[in-house]
Amino acid sequence: MPSPHEAAWENLEQTLNAGLTLRQAWDLVIDFHSGTSPADYWDKVRALNVDADQPALASWMAQIISDSPLPENIIAIWLGITKFWDEEEEKEYYAVYLAGADSYDADDAEWACDAAYRPANKYIIPDIPNDVDELIKTDEENYSFLDWILPLAYTALAFNDIIKTRLDKSGFLKNQTSLPVTVGFDDGDFISIQPLSK
Repeated sequence: MPSPHEAAWENLEQTLNAGLTLRQAWDLVIDFHSGTSPADYWDKVRALNVDADQPALASWMAQIISDSPLPENIIAIWLGITKFWDEEEEKEYYAVYLAGADSYDADDAEWACDAAYRPANKYIIPDIPNDVDELIKTDEENYSFLDWILPLAYTALAFNDIIKTRLDKSGFLKNQTSLPVTVGFDDGDFISIQPLSK
């Protein structure tokens, strides 16, 4: 029998590869976790408008490439998930950043540690992971687990959808016919999503 982490990972991979809309995919992720860790907050998590951030996230990606074109040697894109501390509000926020690398290994994200492309304005703070965090952070029993899988699941599903349906990829593909895209934590798990392809 797989561990909870293995089962959650398998659910994410299957959902990511199912060809669903972001809304459908997010609902499947919530179905899985609400079934394994029942709690009162799941209806509120499910009710979040996961499509609301999509235009801003797609525009952010397009603006980065417009302002800081990819050098010829960049062959892979990393969408990193990190947290920022806001001293004024005394609160942590999830952020996503875009970087590029001149090497790539699908099985080892070490390539992302030495990014050769670090554009200006590379960070964005999406609402959904932070809204989810507010809803689940009182769950002492499951928080550390959900704080791992839900931000990764949302970010992977959201950017997978953007690459498939919302993004003009031409700015990314001036020097390459395809760029693998990986989403992950700086110091942890990662998952490959839809590549940027012509």
